[in-house]
Amino acid sequence: MALVNRCNDMSLTQLSIPFLRASFPSTLHEDLAEVLNSGYVGAGAHVEFFEHALEDYLGASTVLATSSCTAALTLAYIDAGIKQGSVVLSTPMTCAATNIPLLQLGAKIAWLDVDPFSGNVTSESVAQGFNRYPETQAVVIMDWGGVPCDYSSILAECRLRGTPLILDAAQSFGSLHEGKRYPSDIDYVCYSFGPTKLFSTVEGGAIAIKAHLDAQRIRTLRWYGIRRESRDPLRFWEYQIEEELGYRFVFNNVFAAIGLRLLPALDARLSHHRKLAEIYDELLSETPGLRLGKRLPTSDPNFWLYTVLVDEREQFLTRLHSHGIHAATPHRRNDKLLATWNEVNAFVNCPGVDQFDQSYVCLPIGPWLQIDDIKRVCGLIKKGLVGSV
Repeated sequence: MALVNRCNDMSLTQLSIPFLRASFPSTLHEDLAEVLNSGYVGAGAHVEFFEHALEDYLGASTVLATSSCTAALTLAYIDAGIKQGSVVLSTPMTCAATNIPLLQLGAKIAWLDVDPFSGNVTSESVAQGFNRYPETQAVVIMDWGGVPCDYSSILAECRLRGTPLILDAAQSFGSLHEGKRYPSDIDYVCYSFGPTKLFSTVEGGAIAIKAHLDAQRIRTLRWYGIRRESRDPLRFWEYQIEEELGYRFVFNNVFAAIGLRLLPALDARLSHHRKLAEIYDELLSETPGLRLGKRLPTSDPNFWLYTVLVDEREQFLTRLHSHGIHAATPHRRNDKLLATWNEVNAFVNCPGVDQFDQSYVCLPIGPWLQIDDIKRVCGLIKKGLVGSV
């Protein structure tokens, strides 16, 4: 089995236009020498510097770096009061990592429908969820492919009921909504810096917390429940876990050094993604049998993924792959994927999820591609690689 998986991985990397890949500058190892030679690669000063750099970049009051976005989401869920038996409204169109921590905490997920042309949760589906489950403890949304949701209208529904809103922004670091990089009115915003993300530190994530919330609990929970900052340096290993048990969800100096090195160059990469998306838009907008993914006019996505909607999807993917183009459908709808572990069967009829899940395709986009590559993909599509919508 290991050999088969290895062969499958090799076949994907040998495609002439890959879908996703890690992308780092060739000089990065030089920037890591200081940290690696320091004798301390754990959670130290570099992590604090990185957190402050993220706060400056996002315009956020408090950002705490974590071992992954899954860790950040778990901490957000706990701080929001989600526990055994809590009902949470959440999106099924996302990575399973969004919803697995909810089930691990014992929550019951009531699934929200999505816009069939964007894959994002709508304020209408949130309102319907509240009407059906007035005891809802929290609402969880995700920005599909880096395209922001309609935060204002969704927040309005949550504020009417005093319910916290949690954004899984794993795919949307650097995206703009109403000119802002960070939706500061949202209670918890969780980011991913994983291997293939647009901004990657190899692994890791972060949680940005609304200004009025106390970050100390989250800071303590991410290190077993220990208040690290209050320890006596001369008695470093003498500590108590006084309030509640936590996790090892901390970031480290090595990944922080990578982030500090790459963050100043992020806007250049965002510009490249947006330029490639602009070419896709221009060349595919009038293509019979294909529809561009929907975006709000008030947003400027990072285009970590570039989404189109097509019929005859399997035929479309097979033909693209046969020409060396690795388009993909990266996420399975979670309402079916996690059905065995979820007690709530809310919104059995999710027509938006049905339509989006059956028609979406994400086309290759990233710094390893140039404008001519995108023109080649579009040329093949326009020559009849899609069926009729």
